Amino acid sequence: MCVASAIDRNKNIILEMTNKGRISIKDLKRLYNNHIEQGSTICTDSHRSYPKFANQSHLTHIKLKGGKAKEGIFHLQNINSFHSQLKRWVRKFNGVSTKHLSNYLGWFKWVEIFKNEKEQNKMKNLLLHFNLFYTDTKIENISKRLPKYI
Repeated sequence: MCVASAIDRNKNIILEMTNKGRISIKDLKRLYNNHIEQGSTICTDSHRSYPKFANQSHLTHIKLKGGKAKEGIFHLQNINSFHSQLKRWVRKFNGVSTKHLSNYLGWFKWVEIFKNEKEQNKMKNLLLHFNLFYTDTKIENISKRLPKYI
């Protein structure tokens, strides 16, 4: 299972399941569509899909070679720390099924966004976000939902 993620300079988080295999240019375009403006700079690891994606999306691409943590002002420490936190958080559940991974990712993203809020504000935001959209999901149907990437 491939989980793609990004964090911008304003600490906005993009976190989503992409597919069952390695991430492709098509996955990157779908994931980052309308999130990255043309002419922006992206800093990535050495995965081979990023240069093609950056070129097709008219982005400046800074690729950090394996084992190198920083190049000038560019680094991957924030996203690497984020991945560590995600792994540590998921480990508490003793395994997460692929079918429900997108729900856990959404939950984790919500926790991260509001982690510095006061408890009272967290509760208000929780109630607001859970009631923001009308839904007819029933508990017995949750286990029958298809993963988002299909």
